Amino acid sequence: MRIQDYQNKEIIEKNPNSSASIYLLGNKSSGTLMSLPSGICAAFKDYVTDRTVTVCYNSNFERGPFENLISEEISRITGERLGMKIQALDVLYSETTWDYILVLVNNKHWIAVKHVKEDKFVCYDPDEGKDSDGSTMGEAIKNLRKEYVISGLYICIKKTI
Repeated sequence: MRIQDYQNKEIIEKNPNSSASIYLLGNKSSGTLMSLPSGICAAFKDYVTDRTVTVCYNSNFERGPFENLISEEISRITGERLGMKIQALDVLYSETTWDYILVLVNNKHWIAVKHVKEDKFVCYDPDEGKDSDGSTMGEAIKNLRKEYVISGLYICIKKTI
């Protein structure tokens, strides 16, 4: 199932007054809904892949304006339909243990980061089709666009061996 189809069917149609529905409808970009972690997890679940996915978030999502949204997302991600892992943390520890990381920036835009080797990360912005690199994930994102602020929500992807 496509991410947008999942979000329309499983979130907006089922519960139009939920925090997730309100957030999705309020943050449309060019008529497209922003992808929530549960939508991205559904895509990984529905398509056979050799990757394992863990959603990580820091405390600003637990206790800030996203409090209700993240609790709804946790229920969807860890529930029977998706059955994936969630991890709460304030620092993305050992970013080098993940092969790929989708990073939410400015609370509404995903950036893709690939861990190339020990001290090299390549970052890709699908909005502009540009990439950059750096010795850390944060540096690669800053080199991409200085205005990007990491929001503290990550979808961490590791190849299954």
